[in-house]
Amino acid sequence: MLINEKPTQSSDMNLHEINFLNMPMHNLEQKEVLEKVYNLSNEKNFSYVVTPNLDHITRNFDSNGIKNYKYADLSVCDSKVVSIIYKIIYKNKLHVTPGSDLTKSILEKENKEKKKNKPCITIIGCKHEQIIHLRQIFKNVQFNHLNPSYGFIKNQKEISQICSFIAENPSKFIFLCVGSPQQEILATELKLKNIKGTALCVGASINFITGIEKRAPLIFRKLALEWLFRTLENPKRMLPRYSKCAIELAKIAIKNIRNRQNWKKDDI
Repeated sequence: MLINEKPTQSSDMNLHEINFLNMPMHNLEQKEVLEKVYNLSNEKNFSYVVTPNLDHITRNFDSNGIKNYKYADLSVCDSKVVSIIYKIIYKNKLHVTPGSDLTKSILEKENKEKKKNKPCITIIGCKHEQIIHLRQIFKNVQFNHLNPSYGFIKNQKEISQICSFIAENPSKFIFLCVGSPQQEILATELKLKNIKGTALCVGASINFITGIEKRAPLIFRKLALEWLFRTLENPKRMLPRYSKCAIELAKIAIKNIRNRQNWKKDDI
């Protein structure tokens, strides 16, 4: 079945786990997500968090890449559009936690820590200038930084070097800011190696915090029109992406309708 008829409740901290459009997600409010992330960071084993949006869902619907989301310890919806679609189908609310909001909350919380040793956060991706900016904003946080080369995900040697860098610079949190699907693939690799820490696949979050990219005004976000704002800001990059996303979503819907029709025929 392409869409689960009912969300199933997990025994782990009563998380509501759903599988929507083949994407596993935890239906939690933002404050619960932050609490869960900190709980994960206190565990001995490596853990990672993904923040799927509509692009992730349509791109991975029939793809082997979905495993990188299923292996995640926490998966939260990053898209108001996905939440609206879910509401239309189930008449229930799917909570949204944007990766950029989660990233900012963690940085602010860590920056408030009054400890002898500064809390460490490792960032994979982003420009050196952005890290300098972060150090100016969050002065009580120590940042470890590595920016991989373009196409690193196809180079196993460089992936191993990234894993070694993270292992040699232990941090409570690891922000993977190398775009999707690279960051989810890297997170899975880190989990297989069981490197200490909690990684968050947060894409362009640091770009928003440091002002490299302008985030949509609040009114756009509330109306689920952030995609429109980003398209207007950068049509050359975003228009093809969102157009492809819309086409793939239509294909998924058609496939779902056909399957439902076939099930009805089988019941006759």
